[in-house]
Amino acid sequence: NYRSDALNRLQSLINFSFTARYENNRVQLQIQSSEIMTPEAMAPAILNAINESTSYRSGVIAVKAYGSEVIPETIDEALLRTLRLQFHPSLVAKQEKGFYYAYLPSVPAMDELQEICRQFVAIFSPTVMEKEIDRITYYSARVGIAIFPFVAATQLMDEAKRQLDLNGHAVSISPSDAIPALPDPSFGLAPRRVIAL
Repeated sequence: NYRSDALNRLQSLINFSFTARYENNRVQLQIQSSEIMTPEAMAPAILNAINESTSYRSGVIAVKAYGSEVIPETIDEALLRTLRLQFHPSLVAKQEKGFYYAYLPSVPAMDELQEICRQFVAIFSPTVMEKEIDRITYYSARVGIAIFPFVAATQLMDEAKRQLDLNGHAVSISPSDAIPALPDPSFGLAPRRVIAL
């Protein structure tokens, strides 16, 4: 037990630095989670979020509304609202009307994630009645997910989109059965960052 003023000041400075960095990151994620990014802006933000994350498993989800050629604004807003309520993403990017990417900073176990996705698909089922032409259009959603570290961080968005377009399933997770190499805990975050690249 050392009682040195210099060590106490150093410890206080280190604690302040960690606290300030954590607070800055928290505020940045809050700002990013409330704004809609472009997919081009989201890609580097995902790399930063993964490097700052304490969670071993994170991911990108791609969601798309289906029902008509042109997705109405009300359906687009309902999709975004349901996405945020169901998944609580920290980053959201809009590809086009009715098509979003979202970064999930912490991904649960595969069975739980599959169930959350099924609930999302079941919850999102709006209808639009067009009285002029006496037609009702039913909308649904599909979900594609890519999970880090099973998929390289630089490929998460592309893989999520590929899963979304894959074989017509409502929910598709990539990869569903892969086992990544687990880094030795004594190595700290270094192996995780290598996997991210």
